[in-house]
Amino acid sequence: MSTLPSISMIGLGNLGWNLAKKLSEKGLHIARIMAESNEENQNFAESINTQLCSDYHDFTKEELVFVCVRDHQVSDVLDELRDRTLWSVHTSGSIPIGSASAKNIGVFYPFQTFKKSYDAQWHDVPIFIETRDSALDKVLYTIGSTLGAKPMPLNSSQRKQIHIAGVVGSNFTNHLLHLIDKEITSKDLPLDLIKPLVFETMRKAFDIGPEEAQTGPAVRGDNDVIDDHLNYLESSKDLQEVYRHLSTSIQALHS
Repeated sequence: MSTLPSISMIGLGNLGWNLAKKLSEKGLHIARIMAESNEENQNFAESINTQLCSDYHDFTKEELVFVCVRDHQVSDVLDELRDRTLWSVHTSGSIPIGSASAKNIGVFYPFQTFKKSYDAQWHDVPIFIETRDSALDKVLYTIGSTLGAKPMPLNSSQRKQIHIAGVVGSNFTNHLLHLIDKEITSKDLPLDLIKPLVFETMRKAFDIGPEEAQTGPAVRGDNDVIDDHLNYLESSKDLQEVYRHLSTSIQALHS
């Protein structure tokens, strides 16, 4: 295929918004986006020169449709698109590619955290691709490379494993920061105070490995400090429980 197929999308959530914006920035026109008809989505569609639609009947002779919806909606959306598109491509980390007979279905899973209206970093981000059609495979690799990302093959089982790693590494890490934010801002201390520490922790973990990089009272076996911290956190039960559990986990791994 000498040129890329026409591209449409379903969904303007966190990933859909970022993918549509980046595709447009890279000169890949989006024919239409099916999403809720509201002022925010309409303004966004106009900003990237595409059509906002709200019904599957608007999809008649689509070539490639990116399905950017919640995981529990993916199967129903793919069923609706079955006879309306050449290729339907979902973007979920946890949903398998589907039956072996479904040659027109693919997976395009950017391994990044996305938030609507917050421009995500795409450079060198892994995009995990799975298809059963060599032509679709080439198209998705071309699109991924055009975005500045790093497309690579990953099967459904491997993708689920990396999705779990992403939930723990990204979502849980952010939740810990949220708990810390609530705790220290209640004491009139800004979250930015821990920014250099968190950045250095991540740099070191990826440079020398998280096992070697582990520091703190738990790995030192300093139980007096741990007990003192747990007593201090008596009024912050959520953070206290996380502190207790993670300290126990660290000591178990390093015993």
